[in-house]
Amino acid sequence: MSPADSRQRGLAVDAIGEHTWTFSAQLESRQERTSQILATVRAASAESREQLKQRVDQAQIDVGLAIQNAK
Repeated sequence: MSPADSRQRGLAVDAIGEHTWTFSAQLESRQERTSQILATVRAASAESREQLKQRVDQAQIDVGLAIQNAK
């Protein structure tokens, strides 16, 4: 990856040629994640208690499956 390509992707090339995240890229990444979290919270706030319980139950199942797959 060229230095110009790296800058466009939010990466900087350090003195030994390794790619590191720039501060602005880190902020953009965190802003995107925050937006995703806010969208999830807003959607959850519009759900009924039963829908939320189903969502939590499904998340627990998904975590359990991920743990089994990791083993």
